[in-house]
Amino acid sequence: MRRRLTTGLMIFGTVGLLAAAFAAAFIRLAPPYIDHGHQPPHARGPGDYEFPAGHEAVRQINGDGQDWLALADAVILATLRTRSLSDKSRLYETRSLIWGFPDYTRVWIEAGDPALLVIRSTARYGNDDFGVNRARIEKWLVALGLDSAQP
Repeated sequence: MRRRLTTGLMIFGTVGLLAAAFAAAFIRLAPPYIDHGHQPPHARGPGDYEFPAGHEAVRQINGDGQDWLALADAVILATLRTRSLSDKSRLYETRSLIWGFPDYTRVWIEAGDPALLVIRSTARYGNDDFGVNRARIEKWLVALGLDSAQP
């Protein structure tokens, strides 16, 4: 009886480990989803906006929008486990430390007077990001000198 229980636990444990390894490989090896976190039509003013599995920050900027995009690019790419997926559309992928869950960030300038810098970050998997995207964007905004949503 004891031998059957031990054998059953070993089989159950082995199946569990294989399932976890498959899930980890699936998450880490899945190709990037370039259309994720698309740039929506935008009519919001400066502020912070929460949505399921993500966060969006909109800040008023002065000066050349391309200069702000280049600065944002440097700040974002200095973040650990972050890479650029598209130079033209300013799309970035940041992966979590242990499982490698991807979050996608898109940055763009909303033309107008004044112009707006928009940073939108979303989790690829699930309906909740546990505040990770907001915290990451807030760090970037501090580095850019745009940590206040006030004009």
